[in-house]
Amino acid sequence: VDVHVVFGGERKVNSQRISVSQVVKINTTEEIVYPMKELNHSRVFHACQLLDKQVVLVSGGLAKKGGNSSEPDMLYNITSQEVIKLLSPEQSLGRIQHSVIRIADRVLALGGRDSNNRAPSKIAEFNTTTNTWIELSQELQSTNTSELIVTAYPASSLDCVLDCECGVV
Repeated sequence: VDVHVVFGGERKVNSQRISVSQVVKINTTEEIVYPMKELNHSRVFHACQLLDKQVVLVSGGLAKKGGNSSEPDMLYNITSQEVIKLLSPEQSLGRIQHSVIRIADRVLALGGRDSNNRAPSKIAEFNTTTNTWIELSQELQSTNTSELIVTAYPASSLDCVLDCECGVV
């Protein structure tokens, strides 16, 4: 809860914005930032999700702001501080400005922009056995899914009326 890991992003150096491959661990209790081993590729507009206690899926993004091709997805081990697998373009999601969220044992990707600069409405699920994305039949209803933010919302905080189906998957 008190430790956060930040992957890549953008920095301002000599009044110019550049993308970075830096990985840092921030302990908010101790108020200390620890540098970690860097990513293979600099990236901005990507998404990350913890797959288990050690491995983080770093998905998509661009090598630099204004770029036009998505970076390949990768698996980063926060214990050994190394990229343990760089996924092929065929295995990767190929999106930017998207959200990735883990709900129970499922990792889902929503929104963003694809390689054709379109906002896909399809929801994709990451298969941790094959390290590939599978498009689901479910779709988002929104017409603009770029820069979408997704967060887990506890079912116990929903206030449903009798015969309501808002909490039905």
